[in-house]
Amino acid sequence: MHRWLLLLGLLPLLWIQSRPVIATAIPLRFSQAQPFPLAERATPLSNHLLVTLHDLVEKADQIVRGQVTDVQSFWSEDRSIIESKVTIAVKYGLIGGALPTLIVRTPGGYLATEGVGMVSMHAATYAVGEEVLIFIHQQGTEWRMVDGAVGKFLIQDDRAFNHDLALAHSIDGLLPTVVNLVRKRGLQSQVPIAWRYLKPTEQAAPLQPIKVQSSVQKWATPHAAAAFYVNLNSAQIGDEDGDRNAFRNAIQAAATSWNSVASADFALTYAGATNATQTGYNGVNEVLFMHKGRKERAAAAQVWYRADQTIVEADIWINDDFAWNATGTPSATEVDLQSALLHEFGHWLILGHFTDAKAVMFARLTTGTLKRDLQQPDIRGISAIYPE
Repeated sequence: MHRWLLLLGLLPLLWIQSRPVIATAIPLRFSQAQPFPLAERATPLSNHLLVTLHDLVEKADQIVRGQVTDVQSFWSEDRSIIESKVTIAVKYGLIGGALPTLIVRTPGGYLATEGVGMVSMHAATYAVGEEVLIFIHQQGTEWRMVDGAVGKFLIQDDRAFNHDLALAHSIDGLLPTVVNLVRKRGLQSQVPIAWRYLKPTEQAAPLQPIKVQSSVQKWATPHAAAAFYVNLNSAQIGDEDGDRNAFRNAIQAAATSWNSVASADFALTYAGATNATQTGYNGVNEVLFMHKGRKERAAAAQVWYRADQTIVEADIWINDDFAWNATGTPSATEVDLQSALLHEFGHWLILGHFTDAKAVMFARLTTGTLKRDLQQPDIRGISAIYPE
């Protein structure tokens, strides 16, 4: 498997709020985590952030800073999801010889004429006028985000905000670190001369937690509920990683954990099997396996809502190109299915990523580990959105 395996787009989060962090876009990353050498640091960043930046730089075909000038949402070619094309006027590029204007395609968006929107819980969202630092890669003729929301930093008042990581850092401290990692990748010649020898300022503001703006979408209340259907269409079922019952039980157990929160008025209910092999807007909440490739995250939740912000459908796809285990004894290279689905069902509830590494809604899940028990941040989060 990849040395760095991502899922919930996002990546490591480090800073927890005492109240829930709710976001419109978020990713779970699965990693075979190994500490990145501290000697690689160009500025005193957290080790989690340094690992993340290293991963972003390694995967990026372009790193650019610019301003969002237009956002257009539309149905995908097969009408399975809503996507957006984001036009960015480039201020400068750090690798890739950036053009004056770039168009980035990202999952999620809102169609005003149809009164329907979709949030891809690990994708970056954009607004016209934003100044951003983004890490992108080329897919065919299109530009896509590296690791979804993880690859977007919002620039305001000389600070870089990553809402998926729930952190803020001085741009003077962040940029030299990125340039240093570009240099170590062997691409220094692509960095504009003026940026090649950046050094962090002595007064660079330290890493700080930020509060992620709450999403307004939620399931209809009181007594919010969502019945879901499962397609056990994984090619991995039947070997030592678990039979059909084990895979089904792992998914159901993940949902049941959220139902067990006594202070929350919410119920996820297993309703049976589905034959669907692709997620899409069909009025049915579905969990299924799809082949997404190793460059995608391991699993992702997609949430559909109406003009009044009421959620009307949610789906989860599980990337069958990752190694899954449903027995509770994953190997060092396998992802525990129940742990991953517990996190993704949390996104159905519109929970974002928490900064407490012990929380289920922390953005990184290491392969070979179990994370099957809700923690206080998770419990406070669902209780705040759906109070009993």
